[in-house]
Amino acid sequence: MCAKIAWTFEEIKFLTLLALPTSIISLTEGIQMKMSNIFIGRVSGKDVSTELSALFIGQIVLTIFSYSISEGLSACVTILCSQAYGAGQHSLMKLYYYRVLILTILLCFPLFSLFVSIGSIVYLFTQSWELSIGAGSYTTIFCFGFPSYAYYKISISYLQSQNIVWSPLIYLMVGNISNGFLQYILIMHCNLGIAGAASAYVISTYIIALLIFTHIQLFHQNLPHVELSIDLISGWYNTAKFVIPASLQTMISAASTRIIALIILLRIFNDESELAIYSIMISVWYLYSLFTMGYSRALTVRVGQLLGANTVTKAKKSAIFGIAFGETVLLFICINAMLFYRQLCNLFTTDEKFLKELYINMLIQPVCILVSDTIIFGQGVMNACGLQHTQTILKFFFLCVFGLVSDFIFVRYFTLKALVLFFILSVSNALTFVSSMTILFCRNWNIIAQNISYNTHMNASIVEPQLTDRPTFPSRFPFPEFKIAKLELLLNSKLFIVLRYVICLLFGVFLFVVVKFMII
Repeated sequence: MCAKIAWTFEEIKFLTLLALPTSIISLTEGIQMKMSNIFIGRVSGKDVSTELSALFIGQIVLTIFSYSISEGLSACVTILCSQAYGAGQHSLMKLYYYRVLILTILLCFPLFSLFVSIGSIVYLFTQSWELSIGAGSYTTIFCFGFPSYAYYKISISYLQSQNIVWSPLIYLMVGNISNGFLQYILIMHCNLGIAGAASAYVISTYIIALLIFTHIQLFHQNLPHVELSIDLISGWYNTAKFVIPASLQTMISAASTRIIALIILLRIFNDESELAIYSIMISVWYLYSLFTMGYSRALTVRVGQLLGANTVTKAKKSAIFGIAFGETVLLFICINAMLFYRQLCNLFTTDEKFLKELYINMLIQPVCILVSDTIIFGQGVMNACGLQHTQTILKFFFLCVFGLVSDFIFVRYFTLKALVLFFILSVSNALTFVSSMTILFCRNWNIIAQNISYNTHMNASIVEPQLTDRPTFPSRFPFPEFKIAKLELLLNSKLFIVLRYVICLLFGVFLFVVVKFMII
């Protein structure tokens, strides 16, 4: 009995020390984007509903694509690096980190072409020109900030997998302070509106990325060094076969609700005030889910390290206790939100008529959040066990059932359309959580741990000799060895690193101009 109590307190201490800063980091990341909602909603002399609706459409597009892809890539870094860290294979950590960064660069170009086309896509759903132009300008300006945004999210996950959580939090705080200052100047004083909100957000992402890059280069050199050379490409398939599916599964899991919700919103909400109410509800839900996402990330690190160390019993107990502890904390947060819902609504707007409709929806929202966000706690455990595909399939199934069938039957005949749609999405998430956890705990965790150990040691056996010895090339390799040495020196030079960023930026601008002229 005493041993169980001691273990419980030890687990609470570890989860608190790891999850508290991780949750604050996740919340700080979300506030960075949603801060503009507060400033836009309080600007005088403009139509609040139209401005908030346009901003919401732009943000939900970024959430579907940029946030989801970045979250999927950072989740891969968290899973792989935490398992390697728990297994003691530290030489793999920087290798995983660099490979995910290369994958991020490849994803930038299709995303840029999509972001600059959002204005035309929104207009196809019979929305007004004001909404289309506002949403399109927000996503177009964000094209310049996606590389820095993805970089700092992946780097934060790389540090979190080694239990380093306080330094990224400080850098995010600095970025948020600069973001708030820029939002206040560009929106409230310069009257730039949505363009000012997007510009301030992009500048703040570069500030955070620069601080984290400096930290890794100056204070985080204890791991084995991996040069940017042919070694980095060798054995790529063994990492890519895990990284790419995990990225896509996390992106689909995070984006499926928002994609269907956005399509339903644009077709059902004829009144812009209803769309604005739903935008605020989604924004608040997003802030709640940021706590659960941060806690889920900490749970992934904890369970992944225990599975990497092949301590199956502790990993299973930590998973069960972590979900229960997180749900208790979320209950406390939801109760406080219900007590202060009026003050929360007043943050977004001062329009009295708009506030009366918002009060009714926001009072019941915490109950839906308490039911819905349990899926994110389960997602952390599923990620650590490498079973993302199971939860993704279940979520997509329940979302289709409740989002496509129940919505068209019930939502059109209710006055509180935003609240009913929100409740339907919450029920689908709750059923996904119950089903995925039932499948997970019915499986043999010893086999899961053996698969993780096999993959980790297999990658280590391939990579480690290449980190210490020069790779041998086949006789048909067209370049002599001295040219390979010169190529490696060039790839690792500081000048080439700067040139890479300049070339990527110029290519992004060129792609933006070409696609923009094609749309016009």
